[in-house]
Amino acid sequence: MGCLINTPSDAGFLCDHKIIENYFGTDEEIAGFFNNVGKDVAFDIEKSYLAKVFEDVNEYYRNDWHVRWAEFKHVYFDTPWSFISALAAVMLLIFTMIQAFFATYAYLLPPNNSK
Repeated sequence: MGCLINTPSDAGFLCDHKIIENYFGTDEEIAGFFNNVGKDVAFDIEKSYLAKVFEDVNEYYRNDWHVRWAEFKHVYFDTPWSFISALAAVMLLIFTMIQAFFATYAYLLPPNNSK
């Protein structure tokens, strides 16, 4: 648990999602407890049953694409309104490109108006 809870916001997240229960009072106290409870315990990560999970998480975060994508989503799409406005901008760009295509198409290949 000490690997999962490093900051008070980590403790608050786990409490909000009913993963742990808070009997201490504040999130700072929970984070402090979990950071101090395993200080003098010898822990060999290779012999742990969670070794594969730690390895997979570290491998996932070594890939720079995943980290950049998560940072991009966090910075630019943190609210639903920012996602909706970006979607509207993309749709506007697509419609503008379609309009430009048909305008040039009509100019380059005018319709035959033979009677």
